[in-house]
Amino acid sequence: MIMVMYALVIVKSRRRVDELYYQVPQKIIPFISVGSQVVVPILSRTVRGIVYKITRRLPSHLRGRTKPIAKVVPGIKFTSRQLRLVDKLSSSSAATLAEAAFLALGKPWKKEPLGRDQGGNAKPLFIQAAPVKRFEMYIQLAKRFPSQQFLVIFAQNSFLGDFLQRNLPPNISAGTIKDIFKQLTEGDFLIIDQPSHIGARFKLRPYFDATFISEIRAEAERLRLVFGDVLPRPDQYQKITEGKWRVYKEPVKPMNLTIFSGPTSQEMLLESTARQISQTVDRGGRVLILVAAKGHSQALMCLNCRHIFKCNRCKRPIAVQISHLKCRYCANEQDKPSICPVCAAGNLKSLGFGASKLTELIKRRFERYRVQELSGDSVDLRPDSQIVVATEKIFSYSSILFEASFILDPDRFLAGTNIEASWRLFYQLLLLKNCSKSLSVQTTFAEHPIWVEAASESDNFLRRIIAERKKYRLPPFVKTVEFIGHFSARSDTEAEVEKLKEFAAQHFQEAEFPDYEITRQSAGRLTVSQHLLCRRLSLVKLRLLRQELPPKWFPYVS
Repeated sequence: MIMVMYALVIVKSRRRVDELYYQVPQKIIPFISVGSQVVVPILSRTVRGIVYKITRRLPSHLRGRTKPIAKVVPGIKFTSRQLRLVDKLSSSSAATLAEAAFLALGKPWKKEPLGRDQGGNAKPLFIQAAPVKRFEMYIQLAKRFPSQQFLVIFAQNSFLGDFLQRNLPPNISAGTIKDIFKQLTEGDFLIIDQPSHIGARFKLRPYFDATFISEIRAEAERLRLVFGDVLPRPDQYQKITEGKWRVYKEPVKPMNLTIFSGPTSQEMLLESTARQISQTVDRGGRVLILVAAKGHSQALMCLNCRHIFKCNRCKRPIAVQISHLKCRYCANEQDKPSICPVCAAGNLKSLGFGASKLTELIKRRFERYRVQELSGDSVDLRPDSQIVVATEKIFSYSSILFEASFILDPDRFLAGTNIEASWRLFYQLLLLKNCSKSLSVQTTFAEHPIWVEAASESDNFLRRIIAERKKYRLPPFVKTVEFIGHFSARSDTEAEVEKLKEFAAQHFQEAEFPDYEITRQSAGRLTVSQHLLCRRLSLVKLRLLRQELPPKWFPYVS
């Protein structure tokens, strides 16, 4: 009796990856096994694929419709540990096996490594320190454990370049997110630098980030996990307070912090702030002026009683649009008021200025100095610039020093119209402490506790953020799914988002849908991000929802 065998093969063709069944010809049965690389036909051509499973049973709808495997590629085989990792990545997310394998199975590991049982179950460690100090600690750890391998993953190429210029011990290798699946052995160290940075995430489906991948790898392979940044995210801090993670915190660096109270009108630059900038440059010092990048919404505040306007539906702070108010949390829209509901005054102010408008003002006001603008589209930092007007791009330099730094527009971060805004401001304050001799802030909220908390690097800030998020029902107290979609610029984006919400609401009846964002726009294409917030998240429901959605949408569990 002839034994008929079938193989589930993961194949990649042009823009997609699939799991497809193929018949295993009798002549290659002795040479094929799980993990083998094979050549298979797909449409009118042949491609390489990876054997994920071998079985005698075939789904009934495929009987009589499978094609035979063309050949086995000799000498190339992925290990069972790699395939188990793919299975774990897929089962812990909404990604298919093929999508997880597309990222994880770059190169076959050499052989099944022997377990060494050298501390692989240790709790993850978070190193809270400035970039240069973190780099030193990674190297010290590697020297302390010379028999273990260390893989350091950087979110930014500039940080990777700076790190590689150091005198590294032979047991350290470093790379970016694309190198995160490099082979390690039980007890080895996987270090993720700046896990909250956008660069610590794949830009292709299934959009896994370094934190998710590293935690899966650490559990599956008994690796020791280390994270490094100036500040943990709220969900990471929650793990620290619950004792699930350990933390090392660098001793507090003294901070010369000056607060300029105001402006009390729509004035963007106070005279006292401008005077200090001029005095610093005249003394030969270099000045950094940090401006908010796009995506941080303005809030509406009464200057008389300091009331911040909130959404009528969800009671969270609401953002200002051109002609109305729109909630970034639940997408509710309401009329823009002319008077304050608390004190009946008409002295209302939109908190925050546009980055480009603020930059133009700086260039006009300080035209006798060499002013450089540094943003996402700008060239590298010029060594002769006296005043640098920069967005967060300035933080891509791991070791740079300014005589003085200024934040002229922090108020929009403090109003609470965006989920991550206040955490992002605190993060920037800590970074500025490490690249400036002094820091000055021009703000309407001079009495806000964040300034003292930043100067002392107090955990009170994170405790307060956790309390606020619990009050407003925000992560980590609710589950978050980010739906990422790609459209042409001519598409009706709002209509596409509304269709998505209708599908999602059928499976998650109690879900909230914050306002969507266009996160990228280039070459006539848009990348759209739509979040879903819910108290309970079922991956089974999410996978069912994904089957109903147009293929342009992908759900990522963040």
